Formats: sequence, C-alpha cells, structure tokens
Amino acid sequence: MRAVWYECGGVAQDVLQLGEADVPEPGEGEVRVKVAYSAVNPFDVKKRVNGRDLAHCKRVIPHVDGSGEIDKVGAGVEKQRIGERVWLFGAQFGQPHGSCAEYCVVPSWKAVALPDGVALEHGACLGIPVVTALESLSAAGPLEGKSVLVAGGAGRVGAYAVQIARLHGARVIATASKSKCADVEQLGAEACIDYKASHLESRLRESGGKRGYDLVVESRFASNIALNARILACKGVIATYGVDDDPAPAIPVVQLVMMNASCRFVGIFGLSRKNLQSHFERINQLAGDGKLQHRVGLEAPLAEIVKAHQEVQEGKVAGAALIKVAQ
Repeated sequence: MRAVWYECGGVAQDVLQLGEADVPEPGEGEVRVKVAYSAVNPFDVKKRVNGRDLAHCKRVIPHVDGSGEIDKVGAGVEKQRIGERVWLFGAQFGQPHGSCAEYCVVPSWKAVALPDGVALEHGACLGIPVVTALESLSAAGPLEGKSVLVAGGAGRVGAYAVQIARLHGARVIATASKSKCADVEQLGAEACIDYKASHLESRLRESGGKRGYDLVVESRFASNIALNARILACKGVIATYGVDDDPAPAIPVVQLVMMNASCRFVGIFGLSRKNLQSHFERINQLAGDGKLQHRVGLEAPLAEIVKAHQEVQEGKVAGAALIKVAQ
C-alpha cells in the first residue's frame, strides 16, 4: 500500500517520506479501514516535529483523524461491519500506524459509523476538533441560557464550539481576526470581536453583560488568562485546550479564588472510553441531522503531504486540511 511515514523528528520536507508499506492485518477486536481521507491536525504536526513517538517505534505513519470504509475485521468483531463507512478517532494515538496510508488498523470502537448522508470528506473533519469542542463546552454544565466566550472562533475547534454552544441554547460571543469575524457570526456567534481591537476588554465586557461569561473556551491559556479572569462570571469556568504559548504561565490565583472560578484543562486522549463514546454519539446526532457546518480549507493528494504539513504548521489553512488517500 502507499503510505507516508517519518523515522525521525524534524522539518516536514526533511523527514516525511512517501512510499510502499506492508498492508496491516487486523488483530482481535480491531478493524481495517480503507482510508478515503486523512486529516492533518496541529497535533499531528507537533508529534512529527519532536518525534515523540519514535522512542517506542522506528517508523510512524502519522495522523489521528480520517475516514474510509471497513474492509476487514479481526476476531471478536461482527462481520456486518465490513463495508461500513466510518470516521476515525485517535488512529495514531498509542500505536505507530495512523491514517496517512491506504489502509489503517484501529480498535473497532475507534472506527465510528458515519451517518448516512454525511460525506466521507466531512467525516474526516470530525475527531479531534469536535470532541475537543464538546468536552470544552461540557466544563460548565448545561449551556442553556449561559454566556459563552469562544476565543479563536475561526479555528477548527473554535468554529465547532461556536456552532454547538449556540445549538445548546447558549449566548455565544467569539473572538477572531477581523477578516474572519463575519464567518464566525455566520456560524452562530451573536458577535465576533477582532482579538487585536483596541479596548478589547471593554468590548468583551459590553458583549458579555454585567454578569460576565459563564464559560470561556480558550485556545491560548497563558496569553489570555489575565483577561479571562477579569471578564469571567462568579463561579465561571475557563476551559482551555491550548497551552503552547507558555507551558508555565502566571495565574491570577487570588482573583480566581475570590470568584470561586475554575480552570479546566482539556486533554481528550485522557478521557474514558465511556466519555468518548458519549461524545461520538452526540457528534453523529449533530452531523446526521445536518446541524454542523464543516470547513475544508485544503484538500491534497498523498504526494503533497509535505506542503499540507507546512501550511498547517504555518497557520495558513482556514478549516480542515485533508489528504485524499483513495485513488
């Protein structure tokens, strides 16, 4: 089969290789998926840059998300799953072989049945972004009637968080770059504010109301913690899935304590299987009912894998970056 892999960490053009690899066989409780689309997430890029998984294996076929069709099952998996269209979650988490190949083997539960009417292209957009959005939004309990701030509303997680929070009855405010604010409002935000705007705090306060925000969904914890602490409601929650701007930030603890506030750090690969499957069911319900808008910012063949990784790493892709694997 054709596959992309790397054997050392580093720059995309230096380490990513495209070639022929052995077709994997599913073991007990596993399925083999003929991959249609493989998604390039920032998570995959970071793993490639630092080569973190190579301490346990010699070669990594990257990418945790994707979509395709089950073509073979291992012992203990119902034969009826053969031919099923699926979207993948965590394909290259905990194992060296991910979705950036013509075939991928995963535990059966990580190949989630794709609802009828949802294109394989859009199935590959699910996974990390939507699970992260759902888990972040769950941090403050039921959303009905609450004020939610989505920082980075034009990002992959942020765009889904805006949509889902609005669908759950929240009042949604977002931040984004000025050129993307209209798109974020089209997704369901009541207002989207340029994150570089002068008097950003006063504008957020005005949009959030006297009480402040019950929940802030944050992509840059360190950069925005001071601001978020000032606009948060009493007993509010900051749910952050991004901390790379500073892994050891200064936190205004006294201020947060006086507000009885919480900071929730969201790492979806640490969730229980039961929790994840609950999210999968909700994702399929929303996707199957046509409630989610999926943005594909790049679609490229396997041969252009280096360019795709570079553009994701440089933040040039607005929406999902998909590798079209099936020929």
